Amino acid sequence: MRTLLLAVPVLLSLSACLMMPPPQAGAPGSSSMPSSGTSSVSEPSTTPSDPSPAGQEPASKAPVPTSIEVHSDCPQTLPLFIGQKPKFGSGTKTSIGSNTTTTFARNPDGTQMVWIIDDSENGIASVNVSADTKRVEIGQDCKNITAR
Repeated sequence: MRTLLLAVPVLLSLSACLMMPPPQAGAPGSSSMPSSGTSSVSEPSTTPSDPSPAGQEPASKAPVPTSIEVHSDCPQTLPLFIGQKPKFGSGTKTSIGSNTTTTFARNPDGTQMVWIIDDSENGIASVNVSADTKRVEIGQDCKNITAR
């Protein structure tokens, strides 16, 4: 009987050495949940990686303007061409009256060419409109055109 009594404490001390300690906070595979004595597997994160620096949202672009305002100080009705090449290119032949402001369509990227043309549709002067351009102005001399 004595042997049996000595064997029980030895077995108890050996089983205590074989038990794994609970995971430490911050260790790989550890959970912030308190341990209940059961084993759990930690799930991988399903949050997508954020490509922007410091987790900031990328700045949204300003909308691209779809029309351009054109004002004429020319004392007479003036023929215009809206497009790349008057007479030979695709675009729109139109006119603008004296002391008149009107709008014309831009390209999808916000650009456009505005031409003053003669009666034979030859270009006299032109201005290249960018997405940042707010207004095109034609001077009193009917030959000067600027983008602002």
